[in-house]
Amino acid sequence: MRVRESFCCYTDLGKRRISYEVTSSCPFKCPYCFRNRTREVGFDLVREKVEVLREFSDDMLVTGGEPMIWPHIDEFLSLLEEYSFTVAVSTSGYLLERHLEALVSTDLRSVNLSLDSVDPDVNDSIRGEGAHSWFMEALRLLSDLPGFRVKVQVTVTSPSLPTLRETLDFLLSHDRVNYVVVAAPFPSRLPLEAREVVEDLADPKLSIYDPRSSTGSCLVGKMIHIRSDGSIHPCALCPLSLGHLSSGIPDIPLAPPGNGCPAVRGSAGCKDLVR
Repeated sequence: MRVRESFCCYTDLGKRRISYEVTSSCPFKCPYCFRNRTREVGFDLVREKVEVLREFSDDMLVTGGEPMIWPHIDEFLSLLEEYSFTVAVSTSGYLLERHLEALVSTDLRSVNLSLDSVDPDVNDSIRGEGAHSWFMEALRLLSDLPGFRVKVQVTVTSPSLPTLRETLDFLLSHDRVNYVVVAAPFPSRLPLEAREVVEDLADPKLSIYDPRSSTGSCLVGKMIHIRSDGSIHPCALCPLSLGHLSSGIPDIPLAPPGNGCPAVRGSAGCKDLVR
């Protein structure tokens, strides 16, 4: 069986989506994280512009940083429920239990977790102290809650590569884990050894995200990524700013079909697509 592959997690979008980085703060320090350390806009602006967001899309990915430490996260989730958004959230699991009631009150389609190694020492040496425990606690909490998908991303780095098969065996055998993504840190290529492990397992739950893959087309026009400072970008990977939430969402023409992710070349790679 051929393992599914694309250059990022959005290439299978059937409709438009908003990715909202509600905060750049996080208790962990993953070396490959592309969160943007910026000042956050006031929540009043978010509340004011929610109808504008809803006109663009009814599909919202809540991300960060770590969204569960944002002071307004419960209020924001309530707002998304009020305006009938379908919601996904990307989280380390940190403080998830504190906000779980607000989260499951939305039209929740997916909770996206991250685990780089099933070995606590290896995982925490990469992501930060306590990251493994928070992941395991989140998985325990979610195991009792049906009705939405649980996806786990495993980002492969040199320290985690020797434990990759053990990590995937654990995740694939877990009844509550619906999808497992093996990814390379952006903009690197997935190591051949990691690819061989994934292809050898050939499990239908598995897929590969390789930023250097030629599989998939750019999503300009199908999604927007809003950073915590309110700046609007074609996607989470692209540094090119298209405007600010305070001015609404600009018209963005659809990118032509093509192979691969232009953001691996930085702003220059995306610029021609959003003129």
